Amino acid sequence: MGEPALKQEPLMGTVHTEGAILHYSRTGGNLPPLLLLHGLTGSGSCWRILAKTLQSRFDVIMPDARGHGQSSAPRHGYSYSHHAADTIELVDSLGLTAPFIAGHSMGGMTAALVARALNPAPRGLILLEPPFLTPKQQQEVRNGRAQKEHETLLQLPMENILADARTRHPHRTEEMIECVSTARAATCPEAFQVLDDEIPDYSTIMGDIASPVLLVLGEESPVLLSSTIENLRKCTRNIEITYIPNAGHGIHYDAPDLAAAAIQSFLMPLLTA
Repeated sequence: MGEPALKQEPLMGTVHTEGAILHYSRTGGNLPPLLLLHGLTGSGSCWRILAKTLQSRFDVIMPDARGHGQSSAPRHGYSYSHHAADTIELVDSLGLTAPFIAGHSMGGMTAALVARALNPAPRGLILLEPPFLTPKQQQEVRNGRAQKEHETLLQLPMENILADARTRHPHRTEEMIECVSTARAATCPEAFQVLDDEIPDYSTIMGDIASPVLLVLGEESPVLLSSTIENLRKCTRNIEITYIPNAGHGIHYDAPDLAAAAIQSFLMPLLTA
């Protein structure tokens, strides 16, 4: 049997934050809240496939970060501190108490900052390929052409964007390719300002977090160096690390079922803790 469909079309809403209007969807129900934060060029809808597995146990909340999806796109204000402040405002506005939080890439750094700030702390924190980069890696990112390449992509018709995604990721399902491509096309160029932001010191952030942490890494991803992973083991109080085979940086795009299984395995014991 396949995964169950969502119980109903996700509930949708907006939250006004300082300088932005955030759009979100949620699966609903009187269930523990699980907040999923996407990465750069993603959107809340990119979690939908994974949410099908989790929505029977959790109220899965999937916001669009500012400049992404259906959220507003201000000209400025895309630092990690802005994204974290937006998320905290969302948590407060929705009345979420000690939610579970997961974040991918950019959303992983945001999730860590939010987890450190929330009181009461999240019941659990899941980081999928967070951008915990060395200074050399950060400089390489700043010297890259990601924003220019994105601006060029935005000039293409959607069928070209889809065709390019199918060529680069032939192992991904058509549903995932369409979802990720649509999200990319809805990302404003200003959102790439986050790549110029000074990445917060991950060791300090993680050292301040008391929540149980799951670090999920793609076996084929080059983002987190072995030295960084070892440092995370030392500075984080309660951390599990799991690797997803046949997956790169976009773990839940490449292997959504395996990513969902890893997340669910981590979360289920915490429900009764």
